[in-house]
Amino acid sequence: MRKILSITAFLILISCESSFAGYLCSFSGKLNLKEKTGEVSVPFKDKGLIIGRYKEDSKGKYSFLLSLDHASFSLFELSSEIFANIIAEEKGNFKGEIKSRYSLLNFKPIKELRGEFSIEDNKFYLKDFSFANISGAGFLSLEEPYKLEVALNLESVDINDLIDIALPDNNSFSVGELFGKIKATGNIKSLFLQGRVQSRNGFIKNLNYDELTLNLEGLFPNVRVVDSKITGTDGLKFSLQGSLDLSSEKSLAQQIKAFHFLPLVKKSDSEVEWTIKSNKEDDSLTELKYFRRKSLYSGEEEMDMFGLGRTIKF
Repeated sequence: MRKILSITAFLILISCESSFAGYLCSFSGKLNLKEKTGEVSVPFKDKGLIIGRYKEDSKGKYSFLLSLDHASFSLFELSSEIFANIIAEEKGNFKGEIKSRYSLLNFKPIKELRGEFSIEDNKFYLKDFSFANISGAGFLSLEEPYKLEVALNLESVDINDLIDIALPDNNSFSVGELFGKIKATGNIKSLFLQGRVQSRNGFIKNLNYDELTLNLEGLFPNVRVVDSKITGTDGLKFSLQGSLDLSSEKSLAQQIKAFHFLPLVKKSDSEVEWTIKSNKEDDSLTELKYFRRKSLYSGEEEMDMFGLGRTIKF
């Protein structure tokens, strides 16, 4: 029972950390030791509510319900009923299944949560889970500082839905799907994010692209976009750089507008290579490049030239 209560306590803490910055988190609850039931309620600062309930039977089986009623987090609002059935095993360990129903993300229906989990050595392991268009696995320590490690897979995530979450006042329509991986490591107070996501054949506002690759890293809520590339439908190719403060959702639009679109340039001691255009067809890639080669010997002039190259994969 102590471990089940620890999970409830964590949910309270994570709600406070992500939604009540600068706000004293309050909660209420009740515990019936005779009936082996418990309940905890966490009201949100402006609106929304999280309610957690659990029940234990005489055979060491637990049922757990987490009800989110328009729970408002930093970048989104979530409503759902999440159920878990837990079975006690030897050495104080547990295993179980988790699922959800009636899930709404920013008032829109999404794919329900499904997954399996276990509790071993004061760690909560979540494996083979999926929610919306995201799947993955990870673990969470049930003891301070609540260390965690989660690996997420993005599968056909709609760019327009993602933009609506990040920029709720955005009136433009976007088309495209995101694929990739994101990894989170650290603890609930110091979480490092690292990921790579890609999209093909889409558009965001006035930007049409053939291929978009974003590499992300940073200590949440600050994330940097590094070594990223975008290829327009006209073949022009650029690198993309910038940074985001995810805790400042009201300024996300301005932060994204401040991103730098730079020529895709590679430098070495002997030359500078600028990829101007690229065109990818099936298994071949054609690129137009500008080269400036530096002199290796005194008295020789630098050399400028354009080059057209084609790479074919077998």
